Amino acid sequence: MHDSPNTPGVYAKPGPGPVRRLIHWMKQRRRAALALALQGACYSAGTTAVGILGVWVQHRL
Repeated sequence: MHDSPNTPGVYAKPGPGPVRRLIHWMKQRRRAALALALQGACYSAGTTAVGILGVWVQHRL
């Protein structure tokens, strides 16, 4: 009789593959990525508005 809790011939299940790990990693960070995308869109819109305002002021002078 063996004192081992594992029965002979039973092996550990292999972990998930690299594609599944990447998908899991992306799902965990989806909210942060969306927040950064929204922040970038807001900065872009603000920069565009200031640029258009600057061009308009230059043409009015």
